[in-house]
Amino acid sequence: MNTKNKIYHYCVSDDIPRKEFDDFVNCYIEIFNNSWKEKWTKKEAENIIKSGLNSKNGRKSSVSLLFDSEKVVGFSWIGLGTEDTICIDDMPYDISEIEKENGIKAIKFWMKLVGHKKIIIFKELGIYGNYTTLNGDHMATKISLPIIERAYEDGYRAIFCWTSSINIIFNLGLGFFWHPIQYYPDQDRVIMVGGVKKFIYYLRGTLNRDMNIINEMQENKKKYLII
Repeated sequence: MNTKNKIYHYCVSDDIPRKEFDDFVNCYIEIFNNSWKEKWTKKEAENIIKSGLNSKNGRKSSVSLLFDSEKVVGFSWIGLGTEDTICIDDMPYDISEIEKENGIKAIKFWMKLVGHKKIIIFKELGIYGNYTTLNGDHMATKISLPIIERAYEDGYRAIFCWTSSINIIFNLGLGFFWHPIQYYPDQDRVIMVGGVKKFIYYLRGTLNRDMNIINEMQENKKKYLII
């Protein structure tokens, strides 16, 4: 990695310096307003990020920020909680309240089936387009792996996220052996769940350019897509 490119990790107990926080907000707005066609204002983005980072009801957060010199150009953000702390704010923003409640029920039911109480909520991931790959490294993987590894060390074994079927996260999720458990066809939203140990295995394999693991990820996609 070029010396001007840095990755900083923040936990909920850390205070992100004001300038870095403002950069994080601006990066968040630009990425999601452009790629997801959302309509975030600066105030709205500040409030949702502050709310998400605050420790409450047993929830914690962990964030990686990617810098180019002093500017934030990417972020990976996870929430750390239990089946009892999964909430409406973790669900797709553009579905109804009833659909959100059903999504929470589906995740809690899955957690009971797999026997895990603690879960990672993969909240947000975004990188400016010209920084997605640096010196051959897939930067989404590089900035996400450390906070996922730390969560695993703290006993988190399950993970979920929501995405769109046309977003790259959906295809990557299938490669990570995540499984869709809830669909919202009208909004094209999907809730996916998976195991953290396998997730780390695939992230490390991607960073190490291990073709056996990369091919395994392709096979995982085929297993899901074959009817």
